[in-house]
Amino acid sequence: MKEARACSSFFSKARLRLLVLSLALLLALVDLVVSSHAPPQDLFVDGTRDLQQKLRVDNGRRRDEGRSAKVQEETCASEVNAQKFIDGYTSKTYEKMRDDRVRTSSYLHAIQHLVRDRVVLDIGTGALALLAIFAAEAGARKVYAIEANKEAFQVASKTVAERGLSDRIELIFGHSTQVKVPEKVDMLVHEILGEIASIEGAAYVIRDAQKRHLKEFPSKARTSIPVSASSFICPCEMPDSDYWQEQEFPVILPPDATTLKLWRFPQRSLLSEEWKGMEELDFEKGDGLPLVQQRSNVFQVARRGTFQGFVIKMQASLLDEGSEEIQTWCWDNNKQKEECKGHWAQQVILFQAASDVDKGDEILLQTTVDTSRVQPTYRFAAQLRRKGSAEEQLEDLGERILNLPNFG
Repeated sequence: MKEARACSSFFSKARLRLLVLSLALLLALVDLVVSSHAPPQDLFVDGTRDLQQKLRVDNGRRRDEGRSAKVQEETCASEVNAQKFIDGYTSKTYEKMRDDRVRTSSYLHAIQHLVRDRVVLDIGTGALALLAIFAAEAGARKVYAIEANKEAFQVASKTVAERGLSDRIELIFGHSTQVKVPEKVDMLVHEILGEIASIEGAAYVIRDAQKRHLKEFPSKARTSIPVSASSFICPCEMPDSDYWQEQEFPVILPPDATTLKLWRFPQRSLLSEEWKGMEELDFEKGDGLPLVQQRSNVFQVARRGTFQGFVIKMQASLLDEGSEEIQTWCWDNNKQKEECKGHWAQQVILFQAASDVDKGDEILLQTTVDTSRVQPTYRFAAQLRRKGSAEEQLEDLGERILNLPNFG
């Protein structure tokens, strides 16, 4: 892979630079020793000072290069994992997304109302080029569609040609953060949302697109479909045996599992009646998307149970702020299952040790969402305050620091 070769090349060059720097320092020491026979004392002192200064400069340079190498290494790992995620999409994945009635009809409705006579950029168009075709048929002046999955790109190119839209839709292969679009655009269309709003790199990608691809940002006119996406979190138990028996295929949970992706997570497994905000991605906000979001929340435990972790839901607004056409939460009864808005699952964050809790207890949670790289980092740190205990009397429930999606 190109990313892997680029990262390998970087590491080789970094080692070479350090070797050259070490040799230069050694030569400087030798030169200082042999350059003069029996030098005067003042020259010796000055030479020592020069050497000490050179050592300080060289040590500082090495520290800077070491930090730079670490940052580059982490960035490369993030990009490689992101490419693995993209390459994991298959024709069935795209068909499942297309067949999600609520998702597809909501995007179509928003596109039909917002893109006429505008230049549109579809980020992550997929094998069906679905949103790009919607935009072209809705009257967009020009549509650029970017796709980084090679197989999907080839299928999308064929699909666009078969629809007779090659003059209206231009396919671009690569990552939106790395390619150059032939012209600046008026509108971004994207569906790079996961069980957690930022998990597929939406914040990182759209932050870059706002800077490099939009004609104007911030703008008085709409520049993004969707408008916003948010993640909410709630403490939970592991689902009971009834839930697992309803699953189409048996699920084997590894002993060291840190996350689970479950469809129709049962409401009866929640330990609180409150969902709290974990992150918000406002794609129209004038000062842009933040690199890091930190939240502190307190949950009232609603019943006796066994705390095992947290479950996360996502919602997104497409046409207008607050419209919330997409919601990933499904309740227990059949009527609500039928009305479930979206094909997304729920992300469950598992904590290592289970803890018994009772009604009236409080679970304190600190979350950090770092989207400074394409593969986000999430931190969850939880504590328990027993009912009636002192304010400062807290039990540690543990901490999870995760780079998601996780490919091992």
